[in-house]
Amino acid sequence: MKKIIRIIVITLGVILLLLITLPILFKSKIEALVKQEVNKQVEATVDWDKFSLTFFRGFPDLSVNLHGLSVTGKDVFAGDTLMYLDRFEFRVRPFSALKKDIVVKSILLNRPVINAVVLEDGTANWDIAPAPGAADRQPEGKTEAMQEADKGETDQSSKAGKADKADAEPGSAVEEEESGAAMNISLERFAIINGRVTYTDAASDLSAAIGDLNLEVRGDFGMEQTDMEMVISISGIRASSGGIGYMRNGTIEMDVTAAADMANSIYSLKKNEIRINGLVLGAEGTVKMPEDGSIIPDIRYFSQETSFKTLLSLVPAIYLQDFEALETSGSLALEGTVTGVMKDSVLPDVTLALQVRDGYFSYPDLPKDVSEVAIDLDVDYRGSDMDATTVDLEKFHLLLGGNPFDMQVRVATPFSDMQVAGMIRGVIDFSSLQDIVTMEDLNLSGRLDADMQWNTRMSSIENEEFEKVNLDGKLIVEGMVVEAPDISVPVQLEKMALYFTPRYVNLETLDLVMGSSDLHLDGRLTNFIPYVFDDQTVGGSLNVTSALLDVNELMPAEEKTGEAAGESDGSGGNTDQGDDPGGEPDMEANGTAGSEIKDMNAENPGKDKDTGNTGTGTGGEMSADTLAPSTQMKIPENIDFVLTLDMQKVIYDNIVIEHLTGNARVQEGVAFLEGLTMELLEGNVSLAGVVDPRGAFTSADVQIDISDIDIPSSYETFVAIERLAPIAQHVEGSANVDMQLTTLLDADFNPLYGTIDADGHLFARDLKVEQPASLEKLAAALKNEKLRNLELEKADIRFSIRDGRVIVEPFDMDFEDSKITAYGSHGIDQTMDYTLDMEIAKSDMGAGANEIMNSLGNLAAGAGFSVPQSDFIKVKANITGTFKDPTVTTDLRGNLTSARETVKEAVKERVTEEVEQVEEQVRDEAEQKAEELIRKAEEEKAQLVAEAQKAGNKLVAEARKQGEQLVEDAGNNPLKKIAANRAAEELIKQAEKQAASLVKEAEEKGDTIIARAKEEAGKI
Repeated sequence: MKKIIRIIVITLGVILLLLITLPILFKSKIEALVKQEVNKQVEATVDWDKFSLTFFRGFPDLSVNLHGLSVTGKDVFAGDTLMYLDRFEFRVRPFSALKKDIVVKSILLNRPVINAVVLEDGTANWDIAPAPGAADRQPEGKTEAMQEADKGETDQSSKAGKADKADAEPGSAVEEEESGAAMNISLERFAIINGRVTYTDAASDLSAAIGDLNLEVRGDFGMEQTDMEMVISISGIRASSGGIGYMRNGTIEMDVTAAADMANSIYSLKKNEIRINGLVLGAEGTVKMPEDGSIIPDIRYFSQETSFKTLLSLVPAIYLQDFEALETSGSLALEGTVTGVMKDSVLPDVTLALQVRDGYFSYPDLPKDVSEVAIDLDVDYRGSDMDATTVDLEKFHLLLGGNPFDMQVRVATPFSDMQVAGMIRGVIDFSSLQDIVTMEDLNLSGRLDADMQWNTRMSSIENEEFEKVNLDGKLIVEGMVVEAPDISVPVQLEKMALYFTPRYVNLETLDLVMGSSDLHLDGRLTNFIPYVFDDQTVGGSLNVTSALLDVNELMPAEEKTGEAAGESDGSGGNTDQGDDPGGEPDMEANGTAGSEIKDMNAENPGKDKDTGNTGTGTGGEMSADTLAPSTQMKIPENIDFVLTLDMQKVIYDNIVIEHLTGNARVQEGVAFLEGLTMELLEGNVSLAGVVDPRGAFTSADVQIDISDIDIPSSYETFVAIERLAPIAQHVEGSANVDMQLTTLLDADFNPLYGTIDADGHLFARDLKVEQPASLEKLAAALKNEKLRNLELEKADIRFSIRDGRVIVEPFDMDFEDSKITAYGSHGIDQTMDYTLDMEIAKSDMGAGANEIMNSLGNLAAGAGFSVPQSDFIKVKANITGTFKDPTVTTDLRGNLTSARETVKEAVKERVTEEVEQVEEQVRDEAEQKAEELIRKAEEEKAQLVAEAQKAGNKLVAEARKQGEQLVEDAGNNPLKKIAANRAAEELIKQAEKQAASLVKEAEEKGDTIIARAKEEAGKI
């Protein structure tokens, strides 16, 4: 007996040992095979964090688990994550992998996060199937020897099994193995647990999201006949199109059993229940899936409950607020069919018939109700011939708080030449809506009166055959007031009156009051029906007037405090997730946060548009532009308005504009400015050009004419003046400027300075330049106190802006009896390189002039030079460094002339040295001037490096802050959190790179200053 027990124990131990060790022994081989096969089947990168094998999870099957599985796109979606799974499990028959014939029994997707994106050109990120024939291509990098080796192995294998394969029947497993099949499906269970999905379709302006998806499909799919059971539970559903929300926090539940004919790919519905919010549907019919890849449905669906309340569950405003307490009555009938073929671009035909009779609902705690609801709707969508589609809302009637409202709409031939007919007639008292449906935190009042009818084809309007257009009626809104927490000020629509005619819509008036701001519009709109029904372009001419428009008052509160107003994406939308405690994925997100950062760095707005160079002297300030917020304001591309503006006062940030008049045309998402004039900073500004906000950053190409603008006020008001003309801080007076400017703008309409390309002309009179650091040092060098403050009768300056530098052409300045010609450049990094050619009158210098001239004359005469008698002293001054810490050097050699026809070079050098010695004597320089020059140069280098390190640390700190904000904004969404972490890392990486570049460039510049000081010291 003991022997038997020992045998049993040993046997069980061996089995247990095998169960533990076999997965370990074959883990690497199976993992390599899985990775090879998966990546061979998709045009994407599939990877995972951990690979595990075990018999214990699904004995006797082998459980293969991929933890942290990700599918990342390629090409245009490179770096974007299509799908991420916490765990992907499939169970296979033991040892089937060794035969290269893996039999899959079940598949589990645990906590998948899917981000589906369609770009404007129709490209979808899930289209990752390889092109036909791609799998048969020879892998790159295989030599002929390797191919021969593979061929030899294949030949040996084929000889070994030739006899068996000769008798193999077509379609058998042997034939599949011979053709290279690597995996068979004998599936019994497929499940998704806690899935989250976002879908963004830029081509169709459609977005949707699923907060929680659970799916389980069971059946023995290895059998020819089986019953397939499918249970689906979906919650947190949101969907919108064109900015209109069609479902919010919706739920769908399905419990379906179908008889599956696996041999013929026919699925017949046996019993089922489909629940959408409170609407319960049933279905019957079949779905065929032939080998040509098509899907052939033949299904009839119908409502299983006839209560009107089930239809109301599809209305978010009603379903989300005390739906169970709602008192309702009335009947519902809903049915339809899905028939035809779905393949490639062909879709099946879908019909829907909805009828509501004697509908009524009210909330017990509210005084008013909705009654006499009657709806007759028929939709006939033709997938095989979409132009044969018709929509017929024959009747829509209700009493809204006692006020009748009726509507009819019929649409036919929607694609070739849409025919639309219908009518709207009724009154809506907005204040009574709050007595019908609870509106938390929303105060609404006013009245809408509509009486419209239409019947036309789109071609009649487009061809201006207005005799064939039947359009008449009015739409009037009066006394409308809207107050809500997310609206910064109360909005009062005092009156809007629209009158419809076949040719145009007459906007008689639109009077809007928003806090202390007011806005009045009137004019005409054209192409209105195609705009409403076919999303075509609406045109028109509008007069816009206002006594006060305070933009600061109208901005959301979070923007006023400098906080980020939502997340930025290629499309720029914000999504309110306040009603989703589970943290739904952002259905407005276009791609991932990582792709936003990638695109921003790819465009690199800090680079010159033509050369791609960052030209700012040191480049330190330019790098900040790459962190600028991208454009959030977009102009709808389907409007074409000519606007005549007359606005008495506009306040934006700290800018006050008065008497803004002129014309603007808004077309295809672009604003064309024509003769725009305004009063600003005690002067006048006129503006003409193009502003295009369609890209990641707004582009501007404008002609600016400024007259009599106050220079100190402009410096205090505009950051651009501080960056581009820092000398303005020390100037009093007014100036006239005309400039042709192209640049990119950030979300706050500040220029990205590295992209500025401009040519301009500045003219001013009676300017006072008071004690800039450069003149302070120049005055000290020449011992002339008058140079500390300049009073200029006029300044006539032509300049250009290229590669982050302002280049100033030579211009003359009259300084009392002296003359100065200045030219050079400065960068937005505050570095400068200017030359001053001066003829300083002796009368402006006093006794110092005589001392200089006498000393020059005595020494120059002995060396064969002469100093001619003159009332002027010529000085060439070079000003470098920065505006805050300039370096000034002077050259007096222009005062010397030769006493003979020719002078030997050695004599010239000697005289030059003596002249420099005279300069040193005149300036009372110490004998240790050389050492002092070098010491100061070294100190200047140390200061430059310290400032660069400080600026670099600031950049890195700002990048870390923005990265932390990105991660925080990602919330609990794993996909967005991964992308946000990647974006944050990239931000910090770029900032550290830029910081290192700042320090390096500061050191190089410091070395140059030291070298120059040593050179000067050698001449002393």
